[in-house]
Amino acid sequence: MYVLPSPLSLSFTDSSSTTHFVSGLLQLGEPSDVSDILRYDVYWGNHDGRWGACSATIGYRFEPGPNLTRECSGNWGSNFLSLLPIAAESVAGPEQVGGFGLRFDGSFSAQTIGFMVCLHHACYDDTADWSIAAWINPSVQPAQSGSYLLSKGSTDYGLFEEFKLFLNSDFTLSCGFFESESVSCTSTQALTRNTWTHALCTRETAGSVTELRLYLNGALSMSCTSQLATTWRTYGKLVIGGGLPGQADDTFFDGLLDEVAIFEYSLTAAEVSLLYNGDRLSTWLPGETTSMQLNTAPRPGATTLVAVSVGEFVESEPLVIPLVDLATPVNLPLAVSFTDTDPTAGSYGGVVLVTRASDESDLSRYVAYWGSSATTKLTDSLELGDVDVANESSSEVSIHLPAGLIPPGGANHIVVVSSIDIPPATGESSQGVGVLLSDYAPPSVTAQAVSFSDTNPVIGTVSGNVLVTGASNENGIVSYNLYFADSTTPLELIVKLPVASGTLSHTLTDVTIPANANSILVLLEGTAGEATTGVLSTSLDALDAPSGIEFQDLDPLAGTIQGVVTIQRAVLEVIWRWLEWCRLQHLWSQWNAPCKRYALSRF
Repeated sequence: MYVLPSPLSLSFTDSSSTTHFVSGLLQLGEPSDVSDILRYDVYWGNHDGRWGACSATIGYRFEPGPNLTRECSGNWGSNFLSLLPIAAESVAGPEQVGGFGLRFDGSFSAQTIGFMVCLHHACYDDTADWSIAAWINPSVQPAQSGSYLLSKGSTDYGLFEEFKLFLNSDFTLSCGFFESESVSCTSTQALTRNTWTHALCTRETAGSVTELRLYLNGALSMSCTSQLATTWRTYGKLVIGGGLPGQADDTFFDGLLDEVAIFEYSLTAAEVSLLYNGDRLSTWLPGETTSMQLNTAPRPGATTLVAVSVGEFVESEPLVIPLVDLATPVNLPLAVSFTDTDPTAGSYGGVVLVTRASDESDLSRYVAYWGSSATTKLTDSLELGDVDVANESSSEVSIHLPAGLIPPGGANHIVVVSSIDIPPATGESSQGVGVLLSDYAPPSVTAQAVSFSDTNPVIGTVSGNVLVTGASNENGIVSYNLYFADSTTPLELIVKLPVASGTLSHTLTDVTIPANANSILVLLEGTAGEATTGVLSTSLDALDAPSGIEFQDLDPLAGTIQGVVTIQRAVLEVIWRWLEWCRLQHLWSQWNAPCKRYALSRF
């Protein structure tokens, strides 16, 4: 099969810094052999396909050659919804979209190879809306019963039409669906014979009401409502240019069709207008100038530019290049703050708090960098972190920086810039808003002393006053943090005492001591964090030992002892329950008899 050569090259570079606007030279290079080429068309594209019918849920462009009957959306797998072979003639398409259309002569329809279950994941869906569209050029007045342009449904168990587009005998258009009853909407204007008209119908459900809107050439022609708010998703073939199998043959369409598109949602008026006006940027003739200055807003959703060579009843494979809208956002964050929580000197980590710009129309995220000043990011600085604001509602957002970030030479700020990354727009603001780097610097001083005397007689529970003698220099100190501790390791926070000159006091009442805790630790906290060393209390829940012990051996036998142990009682016995004493034999350094425990009342 003959293949028309594609354009040799296509180039475009955006020179505008304005977001959602491109400006630059669009230029096409011709192939070496142009003998069979009638023109070159350039379109807005979406990935590998051009915008239009192929950007719908289901789409047909009727381009001659291997793509004549191909379903071009790419959503349904290879050939599943392509059309069965048809003996149809290719004709020039409408001026707005270029390319070719298909001639239906009133004797046949085009049907999909596969059976289509439904547009949506659920085949019975109260909110399953749709839009159907086509370019229509009627050649012959339909019979009294009218002609089907597009339909999908089933006649196996009675008539069910999921959607239909219908040309009436007076050249008005109707669209709708048939469930338990027919729901349709008819245009106020009539189509003109031998003239291309773009028709589009949307179905939208709101609560218990279904609204049908019928557009002609991008303008609303009629709107109709119905209380039949659900529709059955039928298992059947999609039919173009005729009715469903089993319906009368006189419903075949006689005329031209192009750009048949089916969407699984209801298009807005703006989207209808874009589809009608076409997405073709330019048309050039071989041998003539194949470049133009482009100054326009990109089509919403466009990510590529697509160029094709067009011959007589044939179109080349597309040449696709990325579309890049080089944007420079001008709206900056209102404020930025940062607190370093990485305790390692010279290493940073923590939260960058960003107060969002009042106008975010030209940005989609904020990005943090090392900065060389309060407004300028450091040259060649990599991203430290970012936050997407598309779904954020609060006035402030956070960028979390991992610990261990070491600033390169020349970095003395963290600078946050505005960025946009919504294809085709991409870019960053030239300036930002910064905050001076302040390394984590916990207080270097400690409290002068801490004391505690437990007055609770229950072992494992403490009561009493903790007395803290303040640091000699309290500049920058925020609080005195009291912890239960295991030696120098804090285990559980007791309280944060605000700074007060002189001695601070905190009362513990029947507080259970955490496991492994043996003292009270005081750590000082400053504006840049908490100190890692502090002051310990001497005891926590310690028993008061006897003040003395005496023993005289009265046993004359060597190796055995007998006598009276005299114990001088502890000064504070309020927390005593009993005492133990042990008998020694042979060696004073070795216990070889069990200790005996006596209650205090026995002494």
